[in-house]
Amino acid sequence: MARGWCTAVVVASLACLLWPAPAALARARHRAPTVIPVPALQLDQPMRVYRAYVRGSLGTLQAQLSGLSARLGIGDVAGAQAAWLAAHLTWLRIGQDDGA
Repeated sequence: MARGWCTAVVVASLACLLWPAPAALARARHRAPTVIPVPALQLDQPMRVYRAYVRGSLGTLQAQLSGLSARLGIGDVAGAQAAWLAAHLTWLRIGQDDGA
C-alpha cells in the first residue's frame, strides 16, 4: 500500500514540474512583440533633439538647485521643500528616473 502511495506522489510531483501552470501558459500566449533592430543612423536626429532638450532643461535645473541652496541657507524648510520638488520634477522630465 505504501509503495502505491509513494508512486502516486512521485508521479504527481513530476507532473507539477513538467507541465506548465495555467499562468505560465497564459504568459506564453501573450508575449511582447519582437523588437525590430533600428540602424544607428535612424537614432541620430532624435538624439540631437533630445540632447538639445536636456541642455535647456539642465539650465532650468541649475537655477532651481540654486534656489534650493538659497532656501536651505536661510533655513526656509518649506521653501526648500518646494524648491526640491520643482527641481526633482524637472529631473524626471529630463528622463532620469532610474530609481535614484
